[in-house]
Amino acid sequence: SLFTTPITLVAAQGATKTIYPVCALLEVTVTTGYSSSPTFELIHTGDAATELIAFDGFSFVSTGTKSSFGMALDHVRNPYGTFDPRNKDLQIALTADPGTPGTGVATGTVTVYYVVVTTT
Repeated sequence: SLFTTPITLVAAQGATKTIYPVCALLEVTVTTGYSSSPTFELIHTGDAATELIAFDGFSFVSTGTKSSFGMALDHVRNPYGTFDPRNKDLQIALTADPGTPGTGVATGTVTVYYVVVTTT
């Protein structure tokens, strides 16, 4: 359900605060394979267009435990445009549905290192 319902990893920090992930580690155990392998990504709530960290190359089709390390994208060269990232949750999401609901089973753990920046 991460494609339709992202999971909050870090709650919003306040009106003038922005959460910037520095790096993250993702470990997923697939016990029943899915039909496709979309990308895991860290995003701010409401801004699926700006991925902060992407975990590429994960296979949901094969079973087993997989891990991936991701570094933050350059926020200066990848601006938010009109999106205001202040006071937004940090979430993990999928870029697509990995299969028909009920066809796969996976559990995961995410470790995120982040900073909170105060802006005015």
